[in-house]
Amino acid sequence: MPITRNDHYIIVNYHYVENPRPDFSGIFPCPVKEFERQVAQMSRSFKITTLEGVYEACASHAPEKVAAITFDDGLNDQYENAVPLLKKYGAPASFFIITSTLDGVVPSAHKIHVLLSRVPSDELVCTLNSFMESAHHDLAARFHVPRDRRISKRRMHEDIAVANFKETVSALPIEIKNQYIARVFASMGIEESNLAQELFMDRARIASLHSDSHDALTALGAAEIRHDVRESQRKLHAIVGEAPVSFSYPFGLTSTASLEALEEEKVKYAVTVDARALTHDDHRLLTPRFDTNDMRDGDL
Repeated sequence: MPITRNDHYIIVNYHYVENPRPDFSGIFPCPVKEFERQVAQMSRSFKITTLEGVYEACASHAPEKVAAITFDDGLNDQYENAVPLLKKYGAPASFFIITSTLDGVVPSAHKIHVLLSRVPSDELVCTLNSFMESAHHDLAARFHVPRDRRISKRRMHEDIAVANFKETVSALPIEIKNQYIARVFASMGIEESNLAQELFMDRARIASLHSDSHDALTALGAAEIRHDVRESQRKLHAIVGEAPVSFSYPFGLTSTASLEALEEEKVKYAVTVDARALTHDDHRLLTPRFDTNDMRDGDL
């Protein structure tokens, strides 16, 4: 949903901020010049503030238009390309770090991006369907990836094979998903720890900016969710000296158990991928966010 001139309280989210690369064609980054254009546009049309600032402005019916900028995953390209431009425009931002990357773990979503950069999507669909038939026949029909129709209204900017592959792999039980990706990575000779260093900020970069596994919380049990959130908070507290008060749901998926876990950890604000402006009725742990593409296609 593109941002419009009638949207007063908005949050805009970014993932990769870099120019397209032929060796990383499985992602759709926000090019650096486009990112600067969007930040400059927000600076003209909104007062750029924090997540808390947007929420409080909305709650108090503030007449001015306010916006917050967020970044998911803690990627190196955000630090190298986005941070200098944020400083140029005096714009604050929130960075949501996947703390397991500090231990050399690459989240499955980013592994999928790597696979799609190096293997044709049709071939990946075939390998996944074959893997499920051979290793998990009882679930093969449920997780079969079609190539002739879309299985979700998400990812409409991607072609059918890519979108369906991402949706299906993300929905797989965690153990099965890890088995499949590990098998393909091994066949390609990809070393996960090296990839983590290439893609994600280290402790020094995170500290200078002053969720642990990044599995979808809906795929975890209540105890696992509490552990995941608590471990993430602990690691970030050790790096920046205080516990984060905001949280970004992996894949934007929420559940009652995840809300309860965030309440227990005293998280004040949590953001989703519901693409719309903030309203007075929104729960502070279910805060909507626009995407960079909504900003690009918007009319401010």
